[in-house]
Amino acid sequence: PASVGGAVCMNSGCFGKSISESVIWVKGASGVYNNNSCEFGYRTSRFFTEPILEVCFKLKPWDNETIEGKLEHYKKIRSSKAPKGRSCGSVFKNEEYFAGKLIDDANLKGFTIGGAKISEKHANYIINFNKATSADIYKLIKHVKEKVYSLRIELEETVKTREAGEKNMDNITTHREYEALEKQISEASAKEADVRKELQKQEKNLAELNDILKSTEAMIESQDNELKNSKASLDEELNSYKNELDDLKQQETEIIPGLDQEILFKFERIIQRNSDGIVAVKNGVCTGCHMILPGQYANEVREGENILFCPYCSRILYYEEADENSQESYFSIDDAGSLADLDDDDFDEDFGDSDEDEELELNDNEDSADDLSDDDDSDDDSDN
Repeated sequence: PASVGGAVCMNSGCFGKSISESVIWVKGASGVYNNNSCEFGYRTSRFFTEPILEVCFKLKPWDNETIEGKLEHYKKIRSSKAPKGRSCGSVFKNEEYFAGKLIDDANLKGFTIGGAKISEKHANYIINFNKATSADIYKLIKHVKEKVYSLRIELEETVKTREAGEKNMDNITTHREYEALEKQISEASAKEADVRKELQKQEKNLAELNDILKSTEAMIESQDNELKNSKASLDEELNSYKNELDDLKQQETEIIPGLDQEILFKFERIIQRNSDGIVAVKNGVCTGCHMILPGQYANEVREGENILFCPYCSRILYYEEADENSQESYFSIDDAGSLADLDDDDFDEDFGDSDEDEELELNDNEDSADDLSDDDDSDDDSDN
């Protein structure tokens, strides 16, 4: 209802105005219709069975301040009358009667099915108070149908009672019987009139609900078609990915048999690492781990005759000339210094007790040797 096509189709309106008052012509699937040919009525038009493609409106120009003022005015009126909560607005038509009052007179305010209920504030609103589904709305419609059916049964019983009373008029013999029968006929006639009136109202409600059902079913069918189209598009995209994967697997089967197993293992490690697997060698330094490579190995990388891996980080290497002004960040053996840089005092402090430790260890070894020789002698004696 909030779209242009939906508003024109149902001739939506409020506050005594309808959108048909501003329509000049409508382009449908079968042609272009002027306002009179659109068959506009209260919440109806000829377009319930024909899609709307274009609409031409005749609008009245207003300044922004006036428009904003009117919007605010109508919003206040709606907020004061409409119940709070999630709803789609008024459900039933207000043509010759107020639907909300009829529903209220039927004691259906607050009537609940699933997560949907008839509002206690305004009976013409169905509130989604707890995750209502379309099935809940259908059940509410079914409830109205059942009520209409019960009214028809009640009407038939009332008519039968009245007709039976009229037939018995010829069989009465006393004035008392006449008065009783006349009262029965009068009550049956009055009840018949009330039931007929209520039945007409409920049948009108039922017709409106059937219109809502048709529009809802059309919307569901449209959404279903959209889902099917989306699924077909996704399936097509998925198949393209599957084909691409099959091509890659085919290429893999063609490449892998000729590869050395160690090289294949290193390739797999690079893929699992999910980082830069191919890095440059600049000035003899691996730019992946910034370690200096042996000179001969760096020369082999420069020649580029074989696939070579960094001996430190296992990345694939290729040679690249370094800029003269570039500063490389790498680890050099010179940074560690040499043994000649050690101070004698530092050496004595760290290793001064080593002689004593060695003497103690020697004494311990000698004692252990004596113990072993004594054990051997005792064994010899026992053998003798």
